[in-house]
Amino acid sequence: ADLSGKWYTENIQDPPVQFIKVGKVFHFHSQERVIFQDGRPSHTIDQNVTLSRISETEFQGLVSFYDSRGCTFKDLEVMAEFQDDNTLNVLMTVPRYQYGRNCFLLETVQVPVQLKRLQ
Repeated sequence: ADLSGKWYTENIQDPPVQFIKVGKVFHFHSQERVIFQDGRPSHTIDQNVTLSRISETEFQGLVSFYDSRGCTFKDLEVMAEFQDDNTLNVLMTVPRYQYGRNCFLLETVQVPVQLKRLQ
């Protein structure tokens, strides 16, 4: 049960997730570009995930979100568990927030994501 390598979501158009192991911790970084309806770029959201093994098939970690408009939400919980050698179930805590003069956290929600190993 190793996280190293590339994984993909059900939406094959999403870029693959690539975990990199440094020491005993797996790291992942992504950046999402948010676009206005008229096609103009709005902002980006960077996501940093760290996962550590807590059992043979389970991992626990943290995720931080950085919005290019100045909103930052750090150290939200992430859990991951292997369903089988090529399927990883992830439960990620994600902020729901309102952007205005300040970043106002409305709530956090847990979002399940299933990743399949890129063969």
